[in-house]
Amino acid sequence: TPRKVNWIHADYKVKNYAENYVWAMKKFLKRFDAHVAVSNVAANSFKEIFELPEVKTIHNLMQVNQIIERSNEQFERRHKEFTFVCVGRLHPQKSYDRLLNAVASLNAEGFKFHVDVLGDGPDKELLFKQKEDLNIHNVHFLGNQANPYPFIKHSDALLLTSIYEGLPTVVFEALILHTPVLTTKVAGVDEQLDFGGGMIVE
Repeated sequence: TPRKVNWIHADYKVKNYAENYVWAMKKFLKRFDAHVAVSNVAANSFKEIFELPEVKTIHNLMQVNQIIERSNEQFERRHKEFTFVCVGRLHPQKSYDRLLNAVASLNAEGFKFHVDVLGDGPDKELLFKQKEDLNIHNVHFLGNQANPYPFIKHSDALLLTSIYEGLPTVVFEALILHTPVLTTKVAGVDEQLDFGGGMIVE
Protein backbone atom coordinates (compact mmCIF):
# COMPACT_ATOMS: atom_id res chain seq x y z
CA THR A 1 0.00 0.00 0.00
CA PRO A 2 1.46 3.40 -0.96
CA ARG A 3 2.29 5.66 1.97
CA LYS A 4 1.75 9.40 1.93
CA VAL A 5 4.66 11.46 3.23
CA ASN A 6 4.52 15.22 3.74
CA TRP A 7 7.90 16.95 3.24
CA ILE A 8 8.45 20.28 5.02
CA HIS A 9 11.03 22.73 3.66
CA ALA A 10 10.30 25.87 5.71
CA ASP A 11 10.22 27.16 9.27
CA TYR A 12 6.49 27.77 9.67
CA LYS A 13 6.98 29.86 12.80
CA VAL A 14 8.75 32.46 10.68
CA LYS A 15 6.83 32.02 7.42
CA ASN A 16 3.49 30.22 7.74
CA TYR A 17 2.18 29.65 4.23
CA ALA A 18 -1.07 28.35 5.72
CA GLU A 19 -1.69 31.07 8.31
CA ASN A 20 -5.16 31.87 6.94
CA TYR A 21 -6.38 28.27 6.99
CA VAL A 22 -4.53 26.48 9.80
CA TRP A 23 -7.74 24.71 10.81
CA ALA A 24 -8.11 23.22 7.33
CA MET A 25 -4.45 22.19 7.23
CA LYS A 26 -4.79 20.36 10.54
CA LYS A 27 -7.63 18.33 9.07
CA PHE A 28 -5.82 17.76 5.75
CA LEU A 29 -2.55 16.67 7.39
CA LYS A 30 -4.29 13.75 9.09
CA ARG A 31 -4.36 12.05 5.67
CA PHE A 32 -0.58 11.61 5.68
CA ASP A 33 1.23 8.59 7.09
CA ALA A 34 4.33 10.59 8.05
CA HIS A 35 5.68 14.13 8.18
CA VAL A 36 9.36 14.82 7.47
CA ALA A 37 11.16 18.16 7.76
CA VAL A 38 14.60 19.11 6.49
CA SER A 39 15.78 20.47 9.86
CA ASN A 40 14.98 20.09 13.54
CA VAL A 41 13.80 23.69 13.76
CA ALA A 42 11.43 23.24 10.84
CA ALA A 43 10.19 19.95 12.31
CA ASN A 44 9.47 21.43 15.74
CA SER A 45 7.74 24.49 14.30
CA PHE A 46 5.49 22.43 12.03
CA LYS A 47 4.67 19.96 14.80
CA GLU A 48 3.68 22.73 17.21
CA ILE A 49 1.64 24.86 14.81
CA PHE A 50 -0.36 21.98 13.35
CA GLU A 51 -0.51 19.96 16.59
CA LEU A 52 1.01 16.79 15.13
CA PRO A 53 2.17 13.83 17.24
CA GLU A 54 5.47 13.45 15.36
CA VAL A 55 7.56 15.15 12.67
CA LYS A 56 10.82 13.45 11.71
CA THR A 57 13.96 15.20 10.45
CA ILE A 58 15.95 14.17 7.40
CA HIS A 59 18.52 16.64 6.05
CA ASN A 60 18.70 17.26 2.32
CA LEU A 61 20.82 14.63 0.62
CA MET A 62 23.87 16.04 -1.16
CA GLN A 63 25.65 14.76 -4.27
CA VAL A 64 29.09 15.41 -2.82
CA ASN A 65 31.20 13.94 -5.63
CA GLN A 66 29.25 15.80 -8.31
CA ILE A 67 29.55 19.12 -6.45
CA ILE A 68 33.32 18.68 -6.08
CA GLU A 69 33.73 17.64 -9.71
CA ARG A 70 31.75 20.60 -11.03
CA SER A 71 33.63 23.00 -8.76
CA ASN A 72 36.85 22.01 -10.52
CA GLU A 73 35.76 23.39 -13.88
CA GLN A 74 38.03 26.12 -15.24
CA PHE A 75 37.40 29.38 -13.43
CA GLU A 76 39.18 32.71 -13.13
CA ARG A 77 38.75 34.54 -9.85
CA ARG A 78 37.13 37.92 -10.48
CA HIS A 79 38.63 40.00 -7.64
CA LYS A 80 41.93 40.31 -5.78
CA GLU A 81 40.27 41.62 -2.62
CA PHE A 82 38.36 39.50 -0.10
CA THR A 83 35.28 38.15 -1.86
CA PHE A 84 31.95 36.99 -0.49
CA VAL A 85 29.56 34.99 -2.65
CA CYS A 86 25.76 34.88 -2.25
CA VAL A 87 23.68 32.26 -4.05
CA GLY A 88 19.90 32.61 -4.20
CA ARG A 89 17.02 34.20 -5.99
CA LEU A 90 16.49 37.94 -5.71
CA HIS A 91 13.48 37.69 -3.43
CA PRO A 92 12.47 39.37 -0.14
CA GLN A 93 13.19 36.09 1.69
CA LYS A 94 16.92 36.50 0.92
CA SER A 95 16.99 40.05 2.32
CA TYR A 96 19.51 41.43 -0.15
CA ASP A 97 18.26 44.92 0.68
CA ARG A 98 19.73 44.41 4.16
CA LEU A 99 22.95 43.19 2.54
CA LEU A 100 23.25 46.37 0.49
CA ASN A 101 22.71 48.56 3.56
CA ALA A 102 25.40 46.62 5.43
CA VAL A 103 27.83 46.94 2.50
CA ALA A 104 27.22 50.68 2.33
CA SER A 105 28.09 50.99 6.04
CA LEU A 106 31.25 48.90 5.67
CA ASN A 107 32.33 50.88 2.60
CA ALA A 108 31.93 54.11 4.59
CA GLU A 109 34.32 52.66 7.18
CA GLY A 110 36.92 51.96 4.50
CA PHE A 111 36.75 48.18 4.22
CA LYS A 112 37.82 46.72 0.87
CA PHE A 113 35.92 43.66 -0.35
CA HIS A 114 33.54 42.42 -3.03
CA VAL A 115 30.23 40.55 -3.00
CA ASP A 116 29.22 38.41 -5.99
CA VAL A 117 25.49 37.63 -6.01
CA LEU A 118 24.35 34.68 -8.13
CA GLY A 119 20.66 34.50 -8.94
CA ASP A 120 17.71 36.33 -10.45
CA GLY A 121 14.22 37.14 -9.27
CA PRO A 122 11.42 39.63 -8.69
CA ASP A 123 13.48 42.05 -6.57
CA LYS A 124 16.04 42.63 -9.32
CA GLU A 125 15.03 46.16 -10.32
CA LEU A 126 14.52 47.29 -6.71
CA LEU A 127 17.95 46.01 -5.72
CA PHE A 128 19.64 47.57 -8.73
CA LYS A 129 18.07 50.92 -7.82
CA GLN A 130 19.06 50.59 -4.16
CA LYS A 131 22.62 49.75 -5.19
CA GLU A 132 22.72 52.85 -7.40
CA ASP A 133 21.18 55.08 -4.72
CA LEU A 134 23.78 53.91 -2.19
CA ASN A 135 26.60 54.38 -4.72
CA ILE A 136 27.81 50.81 -4.25
CA HIS A 137 30.34 49.47 -6.74
CA ASN A 138 31.56 46.35 -4.96
CA VAL A 139 28.33 44.29 -5.08
CA HIS A 140 27.97 42.48 -8.39
CA PHE A 141 24.66 40.93 -9.47
CA LEU A 142 25.76 38.20 -11.88
CA GLY A 143 22.37 36.59 -12.62
CA ASN A 144 21.72 32.88 -12.76
CA GLN A 145 24.81 30.71 -13.24
CA ALA A 146 24.57 27.22 -14.70
CA ASN A 147 27.41 26.14 -12.42
CA PRO A 148 27.70 28.13 -9.17
CA TYR A 149 30.24 25.78 -7.58
CA PRO A 150 33.45 27.37 -8.92
CA PHE A 151 32.21 30.72 -7.59
CA ILE A 152 31.66 29.18 -4.16
CA LYS A 153 34.98 27.31 -4.18
CA HIS A 154 37.08 30.33 -5.19
CA SER A 155 35.38 32.86 -2.89
CA ASP A 156 36.72 33.63 0.56
CA ALA A 157 33.36 33.10 2.26
CA LEU A 158 29.74 32.28 1.52
CA LEU A 159 27.29 34.91 2.77
CA LEU A 160 23.67 33.99 3.58
CA THR A 161 21.40 36.90 4.54
CA SER A 162 18.01 35.17 4.52
CA ILE A 163 15.26 36.01 7.00
CA TYR A 164 13.85 32.47 6.86
CA GLU A 165 14.82 29.06 5.48
CA GLY A 166 14.00 25.41 6.10
CA LEU A 167 17.55 24.18 5.63
CA PRO A 168 19.77 26.24 3.30
CA THR A 169 21.31 23.76 0.87
CA VAL A 170 23.92 26.30 -0.19
CA VAL A 171 25.48 26.10 3.28
CA PHE A 172 26.11 22.37 2.81
CA GLU A 173 27.53 23.10 -0.65
CA ALA A 174 29.96 25.66 0.78
CA LEU A 175 31.06 23.26 3.54
CA ILE A 176 31.67 20.51 0.98
CA LEU A 177 33.93 22.94 -0.92
CA HIS A 178 35.68 24.11 2.29
CA THR A 179 34.41 27.67 1.93
CA PRO A 180 33.67 29.36 5.29
CA VAL A 181 30.08 30.45 5.91
CA LEU A 182 28.72 33.67 7.42
CA THR A 183 24.96 33.33 7.88
CA THR A 184 21.98 34.83 9.60
CA LYS A 185 20.28 32.69 12.24
CA VAL A 186 17.72 30.78 10.19
CA ALA A 187 16.35 27.25 10.54
CA GLY A 188 18.90 24.51 10.05
CA VAL A 189 22.17 26.45 10.22
CA ASP A 190 22.82 25.47 13.85
CA GLU A 191 22.72 21.84 12.74
CA GLN A 192 24.81 22.45 9.63
CA LEU A 193 27.56 24.35 11.47
CA ASP A 194 27.52 22.13 14.55
CA PHE A 195 31.07 20.98 13.82
CA GLY A 196 32.37 24.37 12.71
CA GLY A 197 32.95 25.87 9.30
CA GLY A 198 31.21 29.15 9.79
CA MET A 199 29.65 31.83 11.94
CA ILE A 200 26.01 32.63 12.71
CA VAL A 201 24.93 36.23 13.29
CA GLU A 202 21.62 37.67 14.45
